[in-house]
Order: sequence, then C-alpha cells, then structure tokens
Amino acid sequence: MSIRSVAMACGMFVVTPACAAQFYIVQDIKKQSCTVSEESPKGDDQVMVGEGAYGDEASAKSDLNKMLVCTPPEASSEQPATK
Repeated sequence: MSIRSVAMACGMFVVTPACAAQFYIVQDIKKQSCTVSEESPKGDDQVMVGEGAYGDEASAKSDLNKMLVCTPPEASSEQPATK
C-alpha cells in the first residue's frame, strides 16, 4: 500500500462523520413545545431534550412522540401574535 493510499483512507474517516446529518429534539422553553431540527439549540430560549444527536429524522421524531417534557407545536395552546 502506498503512502498516498493510506493518507486517502485516513482522510475518509475524518470527513465521513462530519457529512452525516444529525437531528436534535429542540424545546422552545417559552412555548414548552418541541420540534426536530438539523441544528443544535442556540440561545437561552432553546434546550436540547432526548438522547442528544440522532442519526436519522425518523428516530428523533419517534422519541419526540414519547416525550413528556413538552407538547408538539400543533398542540400548543399559545396563539401566534397578530400584527
């Protein structure tokens, strides 16, 4: 095996996990509702719930439906603000 082949193989292990999509269950603290997002929670008004990052959206949604700490967005009793 050449040095070039080894370098390419090592590079694949570094790049591959970064390319994989990750999904998070994010809770909006004010609304007490959760959504599945491809971005980790940001700011003081969002927190991550569940088991951290999920490898696929279906797993995240499945766990979201089992969560007791928050309600789905459509079940939220808070009405959107009107202008």
